[in-house]
Amino acid sequence: MRSANPNVDAWLPGQGTRITIPSQYLLPDAAREGIIVNLAEMRLFYFPKPGVGIPPSVITYPIGIGRDDWPSPTGATK
Repeated sequence: MRSANPNVDAWLPGQGTRITIPSQYLLPDAAREGIIVNLAEMRLFYFPKPGVGIPPSVITYPIGIGRDDWPSPTGATK
């Protein structure tokens, strides 16, 4: 956040101050369909089926994943 807003006080930005929220993600190297979970980034990527005349899109969410003694399963599932 600080790198994206170098001229804004991080503790007291002030009312009405415009800030930039970084929101670019590297898409996983996988098929662009359905749900993909990137464990390293702790993000879920959802690729809905595009309709006729609608460009492909992606929706992403932060997620919580396994723990050290109970790791998240990996692989393709249905």
